[in-house]
Amino acid sequence: MRCEWCGDVFDRPNRKGPAPRFCCQAHRQRAFEDRRMLAAQVATLTAERDAAWKEVETVATNFATLDAENTRLREALQHIYDHTNRYENEWHVARAALVPQAREVTPDEQ
Repeated sequence: MRCEWCGDVFDRPNRKGPAPRFCCQAHRQRAFEDRRMLAAQVATLTAERDAAWKEVETVATNFATLDAENTRLREALQHIYDHTNRYENEWHVARAALVPQAREVTPDEQ
C-alpha cells in the first residue's frame, strides 16, 4: 500500500476494517489539516469571487447609464450645432441685406 501523504510504501497492519490510506497517524492528521485549510481557502476565494462579480455588475450598470447619458448629450450637442449653423446663415443673409456693398478703397484715395 502507498501512503497518500508521503507516498511511501507500507504494509497493512491488520486485515480487519477498511484499508488504511496513510502510513501513520501523523500523516493522517496532516492530510486532515490540509483538507481543512483547503476548504477555508475555497471559502475565501468564493467570497472574493462573489465580491468581484458584484463589482463587475456595478461597473456594467454604471457603463449602461453613462452610455445612455452620452447618447443624450450627443443629441443635444447636435441640436445646438444645427441651430447655431442655421442662425449663422440667417445672420449672414440679414447682414448682406442691411450693409450696403462697400467699395474697395485704393491706397491713393486714403
